[in-house]
Amino acid sequence: MKRILITEELATFLNSMPVLNIDNISITHSLIIRDLSKLPLEDDESNPTHNSYMAITKNGYGYPFTCNINQINQLLSLIINDINQRTNEKL
Repeated sequence: MKRILITEELATFLNSMPVLNIDNISITHSLIIRDLSKLPLEDDESNPTHNSYMAITKNGYGYPFTCNINQINQLLSLIINDINQRTNEKL
């Protein structure tokens, strides 16, 4: 899964984006989901039913993803699995 380091400049930009309310989704990690769907996309082949998001972890990494609003729970599960796998590799 693609993961990027959140720089100070990127954090400032992301902080200007709306937070997606995920209160109805049960997750085991502290994540903030920023809704990037209002940004103009360079890719003309993008699916119009999908939105772009960034899941931000407390350790300064972001997971960009694009999906339908109904698929966010599935994508968050994949992100959490990636976080757990990376944590276990460090041990």
